[in-house]
Amino acid sequence: MLSSERKMVKYKKEEEDLETAIRNVVSLIRVSTRQFDKAIARAVPSDLTEPAQHFIKANIEFLTAVRKFLDGRIQGLEKASKTLEEKAVKRKVKREAVDID
Repeated sequence: MLSSERKMVKYKKEEEDLETAIRNVVSLIRVSTRQFDKAIARAVPSDLTEPAQHFIKANIEFLTAVRKFLDGRIQGLEKASKTLEEKAVKRKVKREAVDID
């Protein structure tokens, strides 16, 4: 196998791994908190409750980070939308000025 073919195979594998990880994260997000907490409570033996608590807290941190990321993304899209609206208004005003002359 040529070096470039190996790189493509490696890249394809990394891409598939990333897609799988994203699917897993999305699946985790889609599970309601109540279902998730119940599943952990049922699945974790009593001697592992402290690590389970850490896991839940880590999940809270993760979801908080996702929310912050999404909030930032939403703000960026709102700003882009506002900019496009302003450009459309300017273009309309410009067009109207041309039509008058």
